[in-house]
Amino acid sequence: MIALSFASMILASVLTAFTLRHLCSGRRLGYFLFGICFVYNIFFITYYMRAIEQSYFLFFGHNPDLLKSNPVLGWMALVGIFFHCSAMPSKREPRKKWR
Repeated sequence: MIALSFASMILASVLTAFTLRHLCSGRRLGYFLFGICFVYNIFFITYYMRAIEQSYFLFFGHNPDLLKSNPVLGWMALVGIFFHCSAMPSKREPRKKWR
């Protein structure tokens, strides 16, 4: 149950990060919007790193046996880190088919 909720949380946070990237990119991007996206992504990156290194999960606390019994959670957290790193907005306008 914890593994399924962790996987759904990764999916929801990555989808939210890419939605923020899409909404904040372009001419609207300023220091404030960039800061919001940056803080959001850094929070989840550090959360995933804490889950991998210390087996500490946000809503479930310290659970070292979970990563030993489900090593795919560590890989999912690593993929989540890479997705959050690529979800930063830019001044470039998104393509027309995505708008």
